Amino acid sequence: MASSFRIDGPGPRAQFRRDAPRRAATLRNFVRLSLLLLALVAAAPLHAEDARGKPDGDPDAGLRELLADPAFLVRSDSQEIRRGGARNAVYLRDAAATSRTAEILDELQAIDPYESVNRYAYEINAFLRRYLLDPVALTYLQYTNRPVQHGVSSVFANLREPMTIINNLLLGDVAQAGNATYRFGINTTIGIGGYYDVAADLGVPRHLRTLEEVLCRYGIPAGPYVVLPVIGPGTVRDAVGRVTTLLILYTVLGPIYIPYRITDIAVQYVDLREQLRFIDSISIDPYTGQKSAHLQISKLRCRERTEAQIQLFGQ
Repeated sequence: MASSFRIDGPGPRAQFRRDAPRRAATLRNFVRLSLLLLALVAAAPLHAEDARGKPDGDPDAGLRELLADPAFLVRSDSQEIRRGGARNAVYLRDAAATSRTAEILDELQAIDPYESVNRYAYEINAFLRRYLLDPVALTYLQYTNRPVQHGVSSVFANLREPMTIINNLLLGDVAQAGNATYRFGINTTIGIGGYYDVAADLGVPRHLRTLEEVLCRYGIPAGPYVVLPVIGPGTVRDAVGRVTTLLILYTVLGPIYIPYRITDIAVQYVDLREQLRFIDSISIDPYTGQKSAHLQISKLRCRERTEAQIQLFGQ
């Protein structure tokens, strides 16, 4: 007598068909958000200052300009400003410093109307840094050497090239889109998934371009200062760019994007840890110190702002 073998529960195809409405709804929402974003971009003229701005030959110029003379406000009720480089700090108590303090206080208050909510988000991020990222970073640094760390960072940098291609095309920069495409192809194959930056060795350096920079260069207003859990500090415009990028990548990659993003944050934090600790160390109030650093960054051109933001706070 013939026997039959039966597996209880739905098969993969049935499950795939049942999930179709959910996937379609997700795609519709993504398309709506993308169309809204593109409409905003299309309606705004290219930012005149950035159209004729400095060349991109020195991507670290903005960060060096920022750190050369940062006016980090150390306490909101203080009459003192701490100025300093990476290894020293001096207090200025003369009338000019007091006047400058008042100016910075006005600027900081103007850009941060949601301070109570932002401080709460900052405390969440500080908790994650202290109890999750710091132990992971210290362990990683202890058991790996610099070549390995550089290679791992290069892998994650390579995985950002497709978004750089898209953002360059949104700006109509076909040359830089081709640059990113070439880099991604060469480094993914010959460079073993980007572990080795072969393209840079061949004379094709990396030129990162984010959606935040695209919105900036099209003149979209920055909006007030906001701090988001995990995503970090920036403006409302920055937050829109980052969240949209996350949605795009999650839609393309699916659930695998979550562990990828967590690992990416941890790897970036290894490189950013000392800079964040420096900002904290020169400020009585680390939240205000971080906001002051952002205030300095916001005065740079779009390209320089992107580089400084990434080098200080990641992406």
